[in-house]
Amino acid sequence: MRDLSRYFNNDRWKRGFNNQIHSRGHLLLQHKDKQLAKECAKKIGLRLKGFQANDKLELFFDVYKGEDNICYLSKGWGDPGFRIGEYIEIDKDISNFKNRFYRILNTCSKNLISVGASEPEPGKIGISLEIGLYQQGFNEEVLKEAIDSLEDSLQGIRIILES
Repeated sequence: MRDLSRYFNNDRWKRGFNNQIHSRGHLLLQHKDKQLAKECAKKIGLRLKGFQANDKLELFFDVYKGEDNICYLSKGWGDPGFRIGEYIEIDKDISNFKNRFYRILNTCSKNLISVGASEPEPGKIGISLEIGLYQQGFNEEVLKEAIDSLEDSLQGIRIILES
């Protein structure tokens, strides 16, 4: 299971979802969204594991293809849809860092993947890769295409980092 604490204020994370009060309507929508995500994933041969929720996230799952964790699927409480994504960290000390980082951005932009960067610790860059999937158009075909795009970008990133 992924540690999501880097995305949230630590004090709020420690209190967790159980101390957050949500209306019955919110919880029913959460149940509906969980079912939709699970059904779409199942139809394309994927499994969702490690459900998490808190005061920011309505749902978060790790997405598995076979035994491989390939990405995550999430949705915030007020979000109009889902997101799939992945988080990676790279050393700033690798040779040609700036050139490689630029190539990573190009690879992701070709697949319409949003890229966010942070510095989780000195000497490292954290890269968040995400694709937004609007709920009105969320189905197994859209999910499959988005995951294919993300996997294609991640493969390109591996090649860039190994070269």
